[in-house]
This record gives sequence, structure tokens and C-alpha cells, in this order.
Amino acid sequence: MHDAPSPLNEADRLAALQQYDLLAARRDDALDAICRVAASIFDCPIAAVSISDTNRQVIKGGVGFAADELTGNSGPCAYAMQGDGPMVVEDLPLDDRFTNHPLAHPPYSLRFYAGAPLLTPERVALGVLCVLDTRPRRPTGEQLANLSDLAQAVMALFNMRKAMSGTRNLALTDTLTGVANRAGLILELQGLIERSRQRAAPFALIYLDIDNFKRVNDSLGHSAGDDLLARIGAALIASVRDLDVPGRIGGDEFAVLVADCDEAEAGRVANRIFDAIAAIALAQHAVHVSVGCAYFPTPPADVNEALAVADRLMYTAKLAGKNRIVSGSTATLSVIA
Repeated sequence: MHDAPSPLNEADRLAALQQYDLLAARRDDALDAICRVAASIFDCPIAAVSISDTNRQVIKGGVGFAADELTGNSGPCAYAMQGDGPMVVEDLPLDDRFTNHPLAHPPYSLRFYAGAPLLTPERVALGVLCVLDTRPRRPTGEQLANLSDLAQAVMALFNMRKAMSGTRNLALTDTLTGVANRAGLILELQGLIERSRQRAAPFALIYLDIDNFKRVNDSLGHSAGDDLLARIGAALIASVRDLDVPGRIGGDEFAVLVADCDEAEAGRVANRIFDAIAAIALAQHAVHVSVGCAYFPTPPADVNEALAVADRLMYTAKLAGKNRIVSGSTATLSVIA
């Protein structure tokens, strides 16, 4: 088994993967449908849309293949990405590059492979659309032409979604602070609740309100207040993890969605936010926030319930004297800062 040579434009390729937002390991119904068509054309039991990261392959759609992710980049997909058209391996065990590859042995025992690269308009390969079989095969020219056409259809879908995502992000971003606006945050929260139901994945909602914000506006002016809001937005972005979503609820209220976390991790994120905001220097004013950190080991009924729980915790922090974090998991409350 030989490692495939790295593309000369690997840095550009990895940057493109981020721009297309393709690295999350989640299946796509539209890509599943394209894979079913590809498998039917070749009369093969397996087809997949495989996106190649640095040292893994993320399966974005497929038929006949249960894995969501494969480790390594030494398989046929890594080689298929190197060309402009379909690559065919009629019998994997007989090809020196793949004789010892796991795909050619149990539990997969695959023999035939054909893959067409998924190329951006700049000719950067993101992955492949491939078909596989447990029998050696010799495809026809028409089948390979159809595979290329379907690969172009996959890229058309990716390009359309990328363009829509750019427009959507502008509409769902708070222009003053750079974090999600209320509509964007609610959409993300809806998705987080749904994923929590499907995967039993706990999450947290951190709700914060700037203490005595009106005093800043009254004494320093609204431009100073806007500057403070912008700096708090920057502090939130710097304090959270890559998978978390900071947002502005409205006025001087902010929230952060902390995905796939345990209660201790949620507390750590809340404390980082609290400390980063306390470090903001503002003439004649100390900057403090009251924070409610609501942890959901099981999903709430809906968005309104999640916001109400977090808001109640934040209000508890206000009543307790402000400038603190109150956390809660279900009915349990505790002051943690």
C-alpha cells in the first residue's frame, strides 16, 4: 500500500474545504439520492460522496456504505482526486497501490472502484464521487461519462449552497458586534435542539446581560455604548470554541450556544467569557455582566423554553448582586463565580 502524493495546491484545497463547510460528518439526503443514481448506472451496491480532509475522508452521502468517516488518505479516492476525469481500478487487490489497503480485505472485501473528482471552478479537488463493488468490473465509456456528469451535479449543489450560505450569513449577522443576530441565534438553537433529540447530545445556553449599561450611554454617549457592544462581541468570539455560536439577543443582551459539551465544559466557557469581558477597559467604568449558564443534558421542549431557562438564571444573577455567573442543570442552581 502506497500513500497517494499530496496535491501541489493542498493549502488552497484545505482552505476551499472550509469555505464550502464540508468537513462536518453529517449525511446529506440530496447526495444520498445522487449516489443511488450512480450505483444504479454501474449496477454496483455501493456509491459515496467522499470529502478528503488532511488525514481522513468524510462521507457526505452514500448508498450501501454505513461509515460516516474513514481514517487516512491512502485509498483510491486520494488517487482519483489527482486527475481531471474518472479513475478506474478494475480489481483493487491486483493493483500494487491497494493490495494491502483495508478496503480490499474483510470486512469490506472490495474489488472494483471508479471515482470522479469533485472540482471547484478553480480546479481544486474537494473529494470524489465514487462507485464500488465486491466484484472486479470493467465499466463502459458511457458509464464513466455519466459518473463525470453526476460529479458535476454534486459540485453544482455545493456551489449553490456556498453562495446561499454567504447571503444567509450576512442576513443573520449583527453588523455592530459581528456575532449572530437574534434570528440567526434562534435558527442555530433550533438546530441544536433537534440534534440533541436525534443524538442525545447535551448542550448549554449561556445568557448574559451587561450590568449598568444605561449608565455607560448616559455618561459617555451612545457611540461609547456601541463601542462597548462591539468589544463584547469580539470578546465572545475570542472566548468560545470553534463549534460554539455567540449571538446578540438585542440591546445589551447576548447569548452563546455551547454544543456537544458536559456541564463542566459549559462552566469553563462561561468563565472564559466572564473573564474576557471583565478585562475590557472603559474610561470611568468597570465592565461587568450577569450571566446565566443553562445546561441541558436532555433537550428542552423548544427554543422558547431554552431561552426562558437561561434568562431566569441570568435574572437570578442580577438579583444576587450582579457581576456573577449562575449555572443550572434542569432544576439545580449554583453560583459559580
